[in-house]
This record gives sequence, C-alpha cells and structure tokens, in this order.
Amino acid sequence: MTTYVLAQVNVTDLDGFTEYTNQFAPTIVPFDGEVVMYSDNPEVLEGSWPEGRTVVLSFPSVEQARAWYHSEEYQRISELRRAASQGSLVIVEGV
Repeated sequence: MTTYVLAQVNVTDLDGFTEYTNQFAPTIVPFDGEVVMYSDNPEVLEGSWPEGRTVVLSFPSVEQARAWYHSEEYQRISELRRAASQGSLVIVEGV
C-alpha cells in the first residue's frame, strides 16, 4: 500500500539546508521513493499550520519508507537537515 512521509520543516540555515537538499534525491531512489510535492507557502484553509516548508514523499510500502529513513545514506545527510532546520517527519499509510 502506498505510504507517505510528511515533513514540516522550518529552515534556520539556508546554505546548510541547500547542501542537504542537493544530496537528498539519490537517497530515495533505491527505495522506489519519490517527491510528491513541496511548498514553502501552503494555503491554510482552516486552523493553523506551522511556517516553513511542507514536503510529501511517497513509497510503495511502510517497510520501504522506514528502510529509506533508517538507511546509512539518508541518516548521513539527515544530520545536515537537523543542523539547518527544525521540524517533524511522520509516516502515514495511504488508502
């Protein structure tokens, strides 16, 4: 079942975050992942939404999403993300 990784990221160091994003795409390819969307300015229709970038990734399964996140390649660059931003990542299964 298609699984999504949702991220909400508030960038605090643009240069450092750019270094992370430049290395990001090759980390999801071995897990059949893809970037579905990202936006720095989502339109809030109701309630509140944190400022920053919203990202949605898709993977064929929960197992592949977890394997990507825990992979050596992603964990290596995730340190760049954590140093250059604050945010949250969650895994959700599609319907």
